[in-house]
Amino acid sequence: MKLWFFTSIVLLILLSVVAVRWTPATPDERIEGLDMLLSVVPTAEGDACIGLGEYEAWFDSLDVSGDGVADAADASADPRLADAIAQLTDRADLDGNRRIEWGEAEDLFRFLDRDGDDALTPDDMPEEPPIEIVWCSDDNPVRREQIRLFNRLHPGYRIRLDPQNVGVEKVVVQSLAGVGPDIFDCYTGYQLSAYVRAGIALDLTDLLASAGLDMGPETIWPSLQPIYLLDDRVYAHPMNAGSPAVWFNKRLFDEAGEPYPEPDWTWDDCIATAQRLTVRNERGQVTQYGLLGPWDWKLALFQHGARVYNEEMTRCILDAPEAIAAIQFMYDLIFKHNVMPSLQAETAMASAGGWGTGMLALFGAERGAMAIGGRWWLCIYRIEEYAALRLGAVEVPGLELPDGSVSRRVYGYGRSTVVNSQGKRVDDALLFIRYLHGQPYNELVNRQADALAPVIEYNYTDDFLHNPDYPEEDYNDVWRSSMAAAEPEEVSPYVNGQVVERFLTVQMDMVRSDIKSPADAMRDCTRRINDEIIDTLRHDPELYARYMEAVAAGAQPAWDDPEDAP
Repeated sequence: MKLWFFTSIVLLILLSVVAVRWTPATPDERIEGLDMLLSVVPTAEGDACIGLGEYEAWFDSLDVSGDGVADAADASADPRLADAIAQLTDRADLDGNRRIEWGEAEDLFRFLDRDGDDALTPDDMPEEPPIEIVWCSDDNPVRREQIRLFNRLHPGYRIRLDPQNVGVEKVVVQSLAGVGPDIFDCYTGYQLSAYVRAGIALDLTDLLASAGLDMGPETIWPSLQPIYLLDDRVYAHPMNAGSPAVWFNKRLFDEAGEPYPEPDWTWDDCIATAQRLTVRNERGQVTQYGLLGPWDWKLALFQHGARVYNEEMTRCILDAPEAIAAIQFMYDLIFKHNVMPSLQAETAMASAGGWGTGMLALFGAERGAMAIGGRWWLCIYRIEEYAALRLGAVEVPGLELPDGSVSRRVYGYGRSTVVNSQGKRVDDALLFIRYLHGQPYNELVNRQADALAPVIEYNYTDDFLHNPDYPEEDYNDVWRSSMAAAEPEEVSPYVNGQVVERFLTVQMDMVRSDIKSPADAMRDCTRRINDEIIDTLRHDPELYARYMEAVAAGAQPAWDDPEDAP
């Protein structure tokens, strides 16, 4: 068994080395940009020099409509300019709206003008290649603008995206083998704990403090702490922030004569509205649900005052009455109130008629009047395919509790970036962390709608509330209000969070399929998670010692029978 384990680790390391070395290098944006402009901007015959005035005149020639912007409308008006406009957009568009104002075009010129003489010539070609920082992150299209902005602000550096090696195991193995990325993303508190315990997460606490970067709860959204803070030490910087709210389709509401939801609504209001907006065909089959998912059991737990673990995080307590009531509430949305699809119905609806897959595609195809989701959905809904959608957003309904109070608790989530302490460019990677704290990046995240900016102050501006490129998005205050009220998710250091998530997902799918009752599912989750805690302690002496200190201080252990103790 041990031989197999160590052989697997060696193979993983070898494969990781190959994967990293086979990743192609990213072209130098400075060289490509200069080559492009020198080839497309008209100059005097034989003159390989573009003055700022000539460049501005060329930009004005692209602006056929005279509205101060070069975009697809200008390309349609004069197809001869289409290629030049497309190339300029690829190089100068920092906010991702595919519309180039003069300010953006001028920023590109200044970026390429290495000697600062207001002219672009072959002499502006960089003499040395930029310092490359490898970033292991997902391949979301918004990453392109985020990378381009960093490269523009730091001309001597270049971010290279590596989307092929994401995942905790790959990152840990590659980093310990000396071939890991310089920076990598973290999505949960468990992942952060795993990176810290593996010794590959650089402690940023003193470095950020000495740079004057405040990471306290008045600066960074407090609900993000699990993804950047561990044992009061900072190991990452958040990249975005999110919390749930309810999307609604204005067209479907208007056609039904239904008033839009109000911020102070409750789940009774939501259910009644969803029932009126659920549509069936002549065979009684639902063709439009009043409320789509995701089937947010985490939100239900929060609103019912339930917890995953006890206060010391030593024992799973999902078998408590509040937790069972929370999942029963979610079950009732499907099988009692009939306003949400079951897992089988959702799958069938997603595959029928070429609708595509995924909750975003279903809601975008107007198969539901409302949906629980996040602001980051706009990264999808801004594309041309969904241009006809008329959307609104409202805070999550409040839950009326037995004592007469109304719970409006929500949770926060996000993504953070960690500096690899075993990386080759630790000092250079710190530039990226400082970049994440600054105004240019935070404003870009908000313009892209990649959830919300992680630094609180940049969400309290008129630019955040009213993006001139998307004037119909008049609900950004909803996402801000939800985030301001959000609380952090629970993270136990004594169990693998990914395993816990897997247990819960399987059990919740069984509830959504009406295979298992909410009570049985939560009891099984509790047993499995507590067994996993015990198994984790058996294999980690350091964690075991810390755990037993907590138990000695009065924390309830994961076992009921002393014979089951690790």
